[in-house]
Amino acid sequence: MECFSAGECVFSPVVEDWESSDSQECLELCRDQPGCRYFTQYDQDGICLGFAECLEFSEDTCQQCYSGSVTCPGALITKGGKTKRSNLHIWGTILPPRNLT
Repeated sequence: MECFSAGECVFSPVVEDWESSDSQECLELCRDQPGCRYFTQYDQDGICLGFAECLEFSEDTCQQCYSGSVTCPGALITKGGKTKRSNLHIWGTILPPRNLT
């Protein structure tokens, strides 16, 4: 599984669930939850599931789901009061860093 991969973690123990508007928010919610290392965002339902581990990843069981690890380089980074995005890897494309402030 790559960062923000289309698909879902299945047969994996859920650490927490949240309401979430997109996969970036889901990643951030998981990162802030102790023990959460992987996430799946269900776009159609606005639900985010956090997992301690992703035991199995399926691209076939959910068409509007995006999953990844909290170590994905697409995470927002806050340093010195400024927020920026590191290199973001989505669907095989590397986008350069950009300043969001």
